[in-house]
Amino acid sequence: MRCNAIRCGRFISDKKGELALNGGKLVGLLCVLLLSACASAPAIKDFDRASAETSNEPQKMEPNFIPPSGAFASVVAEVEPVGEDLCRRFRPQLNCDFEVVVYKKNPNLVNAFQTIRSNGRPLVVFSQG
Repeated sequence: MRCNAIRCGRFISDKKGELALNGGKLVGLLCVLLLSACASAPAIKDFDRASAETSNEPQKMEPNFIPPSGAFASVVAEVEPVGEDLCRRFRPQLNCDFEVVVYKKNPNLVNAFQTIRSNGRPLVVFSQG
């Protein structure tokens, strides 16, 4: 007797070469995938909101952050407007003015993360790696 995937918690396939997982193995696989996505992000120093809003000078960047350059800058120039447009379309209540920077402090670290500055601007950080 065969049972369906919902009732038995299994993926069953008659096709040769497909993987059949029972519920326990699937949960274990999902846990491994979720845990592998976890990584600690380096601490960042944020600027005072008042000084950022009242200054007429170019915004000073945290010493470990640099603006994108070279080929990466051209990728950011193409991708950032698309991301901001999608953000505004699907989440209009959020601040969609992304700032993209490169984290240069640890050249052996290859990572990316997103956070929000104290002034509410979303910050996307890529490590230099």
